[in-house]
Amino acid sequence: MLEASQIIGLAAERGFPRVSLFVPTPRGGPDWRQGPVQFSNLLREAAHLLRAQGADEATAAALLGSISARTDGDFWQTREDGLAVFASADGVTILPAPLAFQPQAHVGAQFVVRPLLPLLMRDGPFFVLVAAQDAVALYRGSRFGLRRIEDGRIPPSAAAVMGGAEIENATGFHPTSRGATAIRVHALGESPTDAREDLIDEFARRTAKAVETVLAGAEGPLVLAADDRMLGKLRRAITRPGLVEEGIREHPSSMDAAALHRHAYALVRDRLDADRRTVIDRLQARLAAGAGASDRIDQILEAATDGRVDILVVAADPGDPTSLGWAPGQAPPPEEQLAQLDRAILETVAHGGRILTRPADRADDLPAAAAIFRY
Repeated sequence: MLEASQIIGLAAERGFPRVSLFVPTPRGGPDWRQGPVQFSNLLREAAHLLRAQGADEATAAALLGSISARTDGDFWQTREDGLAVFASADGVTILPAPLAFQPQAHVGAQFVVRPLLPLLMRDGPFFVLVAAQDAVALYRGSRFGLRRIEDGRIPPSAAAVMGGAEIENATGFHPTSRGATAIRVHALGESPTDAREDLIDEFARRTAKAVETVLAGAEGPLVLAADDRMLGKLRRAITRPGLVEEGIREHPSSMDAAALHRHAYALVRDRLDADRRTVIDRLQARLAAGAGASDRIDQILEAATDGRVDILVVAADPGDPTSLGWAPGQAPPPEEQLAQLDRAILETVAHGGRILTRPADRADDLPAAAAIFRY
């Protein structure tokens, strides 16, 4: 998953020529072949734009050649829904993205990042814990996808938690071919079934404690993905607020990343939307009171640059930029208004603020952009 810092860093770079390319890349079916065809067309368009803006032939050839060298062979068979490519004399950056871009090529003194901005519009994060005896993973999710949280406190497996012991599905415990410690249960004392349940209970408790430690202070619902028995044990062991009662009741090995995200997002969508609507109610109250918020893009941009924007609510597609709060006769050209909105989004994220999308059914009573200020 793309990081906000990558987008912000690209937007800050300056110096002609810089080429920005966006192309949809379907991941399945016969349409996947259209990706490289459309990309070739974009390279030709970029060559035309470079010449039109005064780049010499050697510079244009070197720039486009560096892009071609990075996008040949089997490259196109492992993409996401869209592909963004940024090239300059400093190098080529390739960013697969979960967005089906409209094909477009741009050349100028700075990169164009506007098609990537929806990735910064997060309607609150959520988390997914995948827990099986042979694998444990924790993910941070958004409406676009999942990104694994790499943290050494998260146990990689039941064997790691239990000091090398393998918890077998069969009655009793047995050493593995990798030399894991064998746990033997004698005829006297605890039965093999009871001992195995104790181990699984301990695995669930230690996993729950590690997850709660890693997520301490992080807001967002937590979805569990495990088989029925492990799901119940984890649900009893985790005390974190926001635990989603209904988990994903499939063995994690039966799902790829896309399926895991699809199932998890379906469980949290309504909750995240409720959180967003609470924020919007607060925004409307502040706008009505005329304090602590604004729907004027010039004021929002100034506050964002100063690090004063806490939450910025924007339309996923602002449409007519005359809705960005300028008084009649004072507004700059539409493209400049949209550029101001782009900068406000980037500055808000750079200073730790949140970007939320305006609900589609609130277009008539909410502006295309409005912000809640920190102070």
